[in-house]
Amino acid sequence: MNSAGSLRRGVWGKNMKLNEYISTIEDRQNWKEHLMLYSKDELAELILDRMVRDSNYSQEIHCKLTSRTEYTDYTEDTDIIISSYEMAVEKEMNKKVPDVDFLELLSEKVLESVAITDSLFEQLRMYASVIIILDKAVNDGAGFEEENEFVLLEVMDYCYDQMIFEIEGKHEALSAEELGQVYELMEGESKRYDPLDVHNRIEDAFYKLLTLTKGRTRVDKNDAYVRIRGSEYYKNF
Repeated sequence: MNSAGSLRRGVWGKNMKLNEYISTIEDRQNWKEHLMLYSKDELAELILDRMVRDSNYSQEIHCKLTSRTEYTDYTEDTDIIISSYEMAVEKEMNKKVPDVDFLELLSEKVLESVAITDSLFEQLRMYASVIIILDKAVNDGAGFEEENEFVLLEVMDYCYDQMIFEIEGKHEALSAEELGQVYELMEGESKRYDPLDVHNRIEDAFYKLLTLTKGRTRVDKNDAYVRIRGSEYYKNF
């Protein structure tokens, strides 16, 4: 008797083709969609069978899942979130072949924290940190061996898109003091970000902030009130 899962898999198989090796974004997406048709029990059995036969794979799975458990303890402290994320990424990068999917998972946990944070300042801090840390990881060779660094670049692009979205939605509600904090953050992070792919995502988001807040007053680091001149003025320096 056919189960609902096997029927769905049968329909999927008529419309999609799975390549034996994943070498493109489309291959990865096709495999992901195919695996999602299986139950958790089926996937668990598949993983366990491989773990029994392959001690190295078993060790890798143990490391990833225990690392994930250690990392995902809930906290609202942005400093702890960022430092824990950076340490977890560095730990993975110390391996001979860093797992890009695991780096993506670590990044997703940070983004989950962003989603439950109301403060634009804290949101931008976390988005900028993910971008800078992942860019360094790619620059250090993440994804080079399996040619899947595009996964991390997509996460960085997502962070940029969300920075723009949050800036557009929240800039009007910022006080002069809050605007000053966000301004200093974005200016500083854009200067320390030296992107591998030349796209300075943080700087572009900063320019968006400047464009939207041109003419408004912010409080600078010396507690002085300063009028924002816009992105065109900033680009001249």
